[in-house]
Amino acid sequence: MEEAAKIMKQNSIGSVLILAGDNAIGIVTQRDIINRTVARGKNPSEIKVSTIMSTPLITINKDETLEKALDVMEKNKIRRIVVVDEKNKLYGISVELKICGDLLDEQIGTSAPEVRSWLDRYVTKFTDSQLKRFPWIEEELKT
Repeated sequence: MEEAAKIMKQNSIGSVLILAGDNAIGIVTQRDIINRTVARGKNPSEIKVSTIMSTPLITINKDETLEKALDVMEKNKIRRIVVVDEKNKLYGISVELKICGDLLDEQIGTSAPEVRSWLDRYVTKFTDSQLKRFPWIEEELKT
Protein backbone atom coordinates (compact mmCIF):
# COMPACT_ATOMS: atom_id res chain seq x y z
CA MET A 1 0.00 0.00 0.00
CA GLU A 2 2.93 2.28 0.62
CA GLU A 3 3.87 1.90 -3.05
CA ALA A 4 0.36 2.98 -4.11
CA ALA A 5 0.70 6.13 -2.00
CA LYS A 6 4.08 6.90 -3.57
CA ILE A 7 2.64 6.50 -7.07
CA MET A 8 -0.20 8.89 -6.21
CA LYS A 9 2.23 11.46 -4.84
CA GLN A 10 4.69 11.19 -7.76
CA ASN A 11 1.93 11.52 -10.34
CA SER A 12 -0.23 14.06 -8.45
CA ILE A 13 -3.23 11.75 -8.62
CA GLY A 14 -5.77 10.84 -5.97
CA SER A 15 -6.28 7.17 -6.74
CA VAL A 16 -4.88 4.05 -8.35
CA LEU A 17 -6.77 1.20 -9.94
CA ILE A 18 -5.97 -2.29 -8.76
CA LEU A 19 -5.51 -4.69 -11.66
CA ALA A 20 -5.63 -8.44 -11.99
CA GLY A 21 -4.30 -9.01 -15.47
CA ASP A 22 -6.21 -6.65 -17.75
CA ASN A 23 -9.16 -6.40 -15.40
CA ALA A 24 -9.59 -3.62 -12.87
CA ILE A 25 -10.87 -5.19 -9.67
CA GLY A 26 -10.67 -2.30 -7.23
CA ILE A 27 -9.57 1.24 -6.53
CA VAL A 28 -7.52 2.77 -3.72
CA THR A 29 -7.86 6.47 -3.03
CA GLN A 30 -6.00 8.87 -0.77
CA ARG A 31 -9.08 8.85 1.43
CA ASP A 32 -8.91 5.04 1.70
CA ILE A 33 -5.29 5.26 2.81
CA ILE A 34 -6.11 7.85 5.44
CA ASN A 35 -9.36 6.35 6.75
CA ARG A 36 -8.53 2.65 6.53
CA THR A 37 -4.89 2.80 7.55
CA VAL A 38 -3.43 5.95 9.06
CA ALA A 39 -6.51 6.94 11.08
CA ARG A 40 -6.62 3.41 12.53
CA GLY A 41 -2.99 3.55 13.62
CA LYS A 42 -1.85 0.93 11.13
CA ASN A 43 1.57 1.02 9.48
CA PRO A 44 1.08 1.74 5.74
CA SER A 45 4.19 -0.25 4.83
CA GLU A 46 2.59 -3.37 6.34
CA ILE A 47 -0.82 -3.06 4.65
CA LYS A 48 -1.66 -4.60 1.28
CA VAL A 49 -3.79 -2.64 -1.16
CA SER A 50 -6.12 -5.62 -1.46
CA THR A 51 -7.19 -5.11 2.17
CA ILE A 52 -8.17 -1.45 1.76
CA MET A 53 -9.28 -1.21 -1.86
CA SER A 54 -12.89 -0.48 -2.71
CA THR A 55 -14.36 -3.39 -4.58
CA PRO A 56 -16.30 -4.21 -6.66
CA LEU A 57 -15.67 -1.24 -8.91
CA ILE A 58 -18.54 1.02 -9.80
CA THR A 59 -18.38 1.49 -13.56
CA ILE A 60 -20.32 3.20 -16.29
CA ASN A 61 -20.32 2.62 -20.02
CA LYS A 62 -18.65 5.34 -22.07
CA ASP A 63 -21.87 5.80 -24.06
CA GLU A 64 -23.86 6.89 -20.99
CA THR A 65 -24.69 10.54 -20.37
CA LEU A 66 -23.00 12.93 -17.97
CA GLU A 67 -26.22 13.05 -15.97
CA LYS A 68 -26.20 9.27 -15.61
CA ALA A 69 -22.56 9.32 -14.50
CA LEU A 70 -23.27 11.95 -11.84
CA ASP A 71 -26.37 10.05 -10.72
CA VAL A 72 -24.43 6.80 -10.29
CA MET A 73 -21.70 8.66 -8.40
CA GLU A 74 -24.22 10.30 -6.09
CA LYS A 75 -26.18 7.10 -5.42
CA ASN A 76 -23.00 5.19 -4.61
CA LYS A 77 -21.40 8.07 -2.68
CA ILE A 78 -18.23 7.94 -4.78
CA ARG A 79 -16.05 10.69 -6.19
CA ARG A 80 -14.51 8.72 -9.04
CA ILE A 81 -16.15 6.47 -11.56
CA VAL A 82 -14.42 4.03 -13.86
CA VAL A 83 -15.51 4.27 -17.48
CA VAL A 84 -15.57 1.12 -19.62
CA ASP A 85 -16.20 0.46 -23.28
CA GLU A 86 -18.75 -1.87 -24.85
CA LYS A 87 -16.44 -4.86 -24.19
CA ASN A 88 -16.12 -3.86 -20.53
CA LYS A 89 -12.49 -2.85 -21.18
CA LEU A 90 -11.12 0.05 -19.16
CA TYR A 91 -11.64 3.29 -21.03
CA GLY A 92 -10.80 5.88 -18.38
CA ILE A 93 -11.74 7.43 -15.08
CA SER A 94 -13.82 10.45 -14.25
CA VAL A 95 -13.49 12.56 -11.13
CA GLU A 96 -16.48 14.35 -9.62
CA LEU A 97 -14.47 17.43 -8.66
CA LYS A 98 -13.40 18.04 -12.26
CA ILE A 99 -16.97 17.69 -13.50
CA CYS A 100 -18.40 19.98 -10.82
CA GLY A 101 -15.68 22.60 -11.29
CA ASP A 102 -16.33 22.83 -15.01
CA LEU A 103 -20.09 22.95 -14.54
CA LEU A 104 -19.71 25.74 -12.01
CA ASP A 105 -17.39 27.67 -14.35
CA GLU A 106 -20.00 27.41 -17.08
CA GLN A 107 -22.79 28.55 -14.76
CA ILE A 108 -20.97 31.65 -13.56
CA GLY A 109 -19.38 32.35 -16.91
CA THR A 110 -15.75 32.41 -15.77
CA SER A 111 -14.74 30.18 -18.61
CA ALA A 112 -16.50 28.77 -21.62
CA PRO A 113 -14.90 25.51 -22.72
CA GLU A 114 -15.91 24.42 -26.16
CA VAL A 115 -18.83 22.03 -26.31
CA ARG A 116 -17.66 18.44 -26.47
CA SER A 117 -19.01 15.11 -25.33
CA TRP A 118 -18.83 14.49 -21.61
CA LEU A 119 -16.21 11.82 -22.27
CA ASP A 120 -13.87 14.31 -23.90
CA ARG A 121 -14.39 16.82 -21.13
CA TYR A 122 -14.46 14.74 -17.99
CA VAL A 123 -12.82 11.37 -18.52
CA THR A 124 -9.10 10.86 -18.26
CA LYS A 125 -8.52 8.06 -20.73
CA PHE A 126 -6.12 5.21 -20.07
CA THR A 127 -3.48 4.17 -22.54
CA ASP A 128 -2.25 0.60 -22.76
CA SER A 129 1.13 1.69 -21.40
CA GLN A 130 -0.54 3.27 -18.36
CA LEU A 131 -2.38 0.06 -17.60
CA LYS A 132 0.85 -1.94 -17.81
CA ARG A 133 2.81 0.40 -15.50
CA PHE A 134 1.96 -1.21 -12.17
CA PRO A 135 2.86 -4.92 -12.26
CA TRP A 136 3.42 -4.84 -8.48
CA ILE A 137 -0.31 -4.51 -7.95
CA GLU A 138 -1.10 -7.88 -9.47
CA GLU A 139 1.84 -9.49 -7.68
CA GLU A 140 0.75 -8.09 -4.33
CA LEU A 141 -2.71 -9.55 -4.77
CA LYS A 142 -1.21 -13.04 -5.15
CA THR A 143 0.51 -12.92 -1.76
